[in-house]
Amino acid sequence: YPFLTTFYPLWAGIASREQAARVARNLPKFERPGGLQTSTYLSASQWDAPFGWAPLQMIAVDGLRRYGYREDADRVSKKFLSLVLAEYQKTGTIVEKYDVVRRGTDVSSEVRFGYRSNEAGFGWTNAAFTALFDELTPADQRNLLKVPEPQPQHARILMANEPLSTGLL
Repeated sequence: YPFLTTFYPLWAGIASREQAARVARNLPKFERPGGLQTSTYLSASQWDAPFGWAPLQMIAVDGLRRYGYREDADRVSKKFLSLVLAEYQKTGTIVEKYDVVRRGTDVSSEVRFGYRSNEAGFGWTNAAFTALFDELTPADQRNLLKVPEPQPQHARILMANEPLSTGLL
């Protein structure tokens, strides 16, 4: 069955342009509101749908970028990054796996095979988050973090007879 590892040849740069195009055409099979699901199969295994793992997000996104699918890569990045940020704001932790369909981290009721817990402080999620975030434009980074656009600072020129006020006196 389809698995997100089909993006590995794009990440490694060993796919032909035609092969990359075929893989990219299958992106909708994996893309969900919170990023890319690991597979299209609902098995109740932590390695299948609806779960997304950070390293696979990064590998797929990097592969898409390598072959010129920047728009797709940015869209997927923003979906996954926004999920990680939203869950971090709710729970104060970054975890190993995410439900990219429901956009959540509570996976205990969904997993029958594999870890039912969702380990906190997972290094590869931290690393993948940083790598994906760094590839976004500054404007996309600010938007993701909800930081306002920086405003230009205009220096005010004082007239020769105008007193300088420092607010200290």
